[in-house]
Amino acid sequence: VSEGSLRCVEGVASVLERCVATEPKFHAYSEIDAVGALAHAQKLDRQLAHRRRTGGDRDRMVRPLLGAPISVKDSVDVAGLRTTAGSRWFSRTPRRDALVVGRLRHEGAVVIGKVVAHEFGFGVNRVPTLSPWGEQYYTGGSSAGSAVSVALGSSVGSVGSDAGGSIRIPAALNGIVGLRPTPGRVPREGVVPLSPSTGTVGPLARTVRDCELLYGAMSGHRRVAPREVRVTEGGRWRIGLVRQLSGPEVALDPRIRDALDGLREETSGVAVFAIDLAEVEQAVCVQLTI
Repeated sequence: VSEGSLRCVEGVASVLERCVATEPKFHAYSEIDAVGALAHAQKLDRQLAHRRRTGGDRDRMVRPLLGAPISVKDSVDVAGLRTTAGSRWFSRTPRRDALVVGRLRHEGAVVIGKVVAHEFGFGVNRVPTLSPWGEQYYTGGSSAGSAVSVALGSSVGSVGSDAGGSIRIPAALNGIVGLRPTPGRVPREGVVPLSPSTGTVGPLARTVRDCELLYGAMSGHRRVAPREVRVTEGGRWRIGLVRQLSGPEVALDPRIRDALDGLREETSGVAVFAIDLAEVEQAVCVQLTI
């Protein structure tokens, strides 16, 4: 888009065509705003054309998410679209975007619509969204629609939320990337929370790099890579591996064990060591109670 070989409206239109092709079967979206998305894309194209003609600010022309069609979980406010948090009982139509959605729009993202969520973010009930892998498979929750829309290509990224796995689980089950940020890094104004003390808002995307770009916009910091990293005296990254989740008695996928063995190799520049979290099982019970 920044080079001029693709117009924003063309990219958005192609994703909307994908929605038309996939939604009758997979039901990732609770509401699609095709008119609003195309209007926003056309506005971005006009701004780009004007800046090219007038020699405008180059930095503003190459916003990292310029024209990127994204979906937004139904618990996150988008101006003019209903927020139901996946519930038949709850509904509101906000006049303004959640702060995180406003930040994404500022960086050039285009909202395609709202995607299906498990009721109030508690990802155990049945939702109409189906897995791209097959109807018999679970989509994960509670950001089910977010993950499925990205996996199907009916969005290039999505805004989800996570209190106990609601981004990470659907990302894993749908073959994409999801990030649960540190609490407090991404604002929650305009978001219906499952748990105010543990919930976070975060991105889902097809690649780690795309997640990084989305997270940079959502957190308000384009540069998200750490400038300083604490290392051991040998100059290696230190990674703690929770013994209770990875010990010999745990049935890990062999590919995960292979990856861990690779991290332990001297040439990897990574020091992996076991740590004990004796309360990890108790923590799960406490989390579900909260």
